[in-house]
Amino acid sequence: MSWETLRASLELALRSPGDPTAVHFLGGEPLLQLPLIQEALLYLDRSHGGARGLNFGLTTNGMLLDPATAALLEKHGFRVRLSFDGVAAAQDDRAPGTFARLDALLDHLREHRPELFHNLLTVTLTLLPRTVRLLPDSIEYFLGKDVRRIAIGPGLASDSEWDPVLAEELETAFGRVYDICRRHRRRTGRVPVLWFRRWRGERPPPAPGPICLAGSGESVTVDTDGRLFGCVMFATSYQDLGHSPLHERLPALGLGSIHEPGLADLLAAYPAAARRTGLFHQKE
Repeated sequence: MSWETLRASLELALRSPGDPTAVHFLGGEPLLQLPLIQEALLYLDRSHGGARGLNFGLTTNGMLLDPATAALLEKHGFRVRLSFDGVAAAQDDRAPGTFARLDALLDHLREHRPELFHNLLTVTLTLLPRTVRLLPDSIEYFLGKDVRRIAIGPGLASDSEWDPVLAEELETAFGRVYDICRRHRRRTGRVPVLWFRRWRGERPPPAPGPICLAGSGESVTVDTDGRLFGCVMFATSYQDLGHSPLHERLPALGLGSIHEPGLADLLAAYPAAARRTGLFHQKE
């Protein structure tokens, strides 16, 4: 991503009515462009008196998260999502040879960057059909490391091979995870696995409208070339959508480039365009 595109993205975020507005860096690996992130922070400080009204986040595989970078992220309050799939056998399935590095990284952050480790870090575990059996061991491993926030998501790549026959194995694995988390809560009072956290207070009735932010216009993804999308999963720089239903509907959701005039009008028209696609308002 060029500096001009990033600067335009920051200006768009600063104009957002959200309070605060979240700016999240992801990729690929955003720490490959650490100087650009540093330039963004310096620009906000010099031109806008700091990042008031903005919350920062970053998703990383951890390979470039050295002590100096961790200090920078902690200083600026970055919410860090660390992609780490658990025990060695699970982690090595997607990223062979990286477990020891990430294991040491958790130890370093816990000892030297406690604010980042305890309050700003979420470990994101990508679950694949072939690693379902390892999920309970992975959760126990993270709890043993005192990780406070664990997010679990399914692998969504075309080769992930999810099949209904895995339902029983998933049920067994999550049953064990639930038991592990109950025991952990009795000992510590904490519920690190985000899926198991309860809604505090009275749950509001479901609001009418789209079933995710991709159809609401409340979030926008800026691709590396400046093209805008309503969801990161629509971005085309890292994937070929082929002839999928999404590929056929994507032109109707086009927001053009962040550098083009008339962006405000396109953003205002986006929720209606998203509704017309039929992708986001009918859960079934």
